[in-house]
Amino acid sequence: MVLPPLLELLDTDSRLDISAYRRHYVSTLVQPSPHTIWDGSAIRFHAGAFEHLFSRSRGSSSSQRTWDPCRLKRMDWILPMLQDPLCDRFTDDRHVDARGRGARCQVIEHSTPFCVILKPVSASELCLITVMCVDKTTKPGYASAYQRIISSDRWK
Repeated sequence: MVLPPLLELLDTDSRLDISAYRRHYVSTLVQPSPHTIWDGSAIRFHAGAFEHLFSRSRGSSSSQRTWDPCRLKRMDWILPMLQDPLCDRFTDDRHVDARGRGARCQVIEHSTPFCVILKPVSASELCLITVMCVDKTTKPGYASAYQRIISSDRWK
């Protein structure tokens, strides 16, 4: 899979421009009609999910969050990953909804492994739960979660 280049949106002080990333997210992913992914399912992106998707908890309090450059820069990878029929996928059979669909984890290994986690909201529509970079050196907790996901017998 050929992925878009990393998205570098910087302000005049060469820092990440969060407002520009938010505008880009809304203009490219938040659409009136859902996007279609590899299996024909629909997925909607919501403007209000921006902070949760592209920041991470800081410390023990989930109310304290910090922007995650790894996630922000890979924003343009989300939809191509979801539309690629060859992307690695895992399904959590333990958390199956009434229609028999479990939570999904899409994984792509690139310079840094990147995961997209979804859950079903209806028979034909999915909701994006979170995205995360799995960097064993700077984020050992995420690397540990990633290893549990791909090695657990409940994810197939």
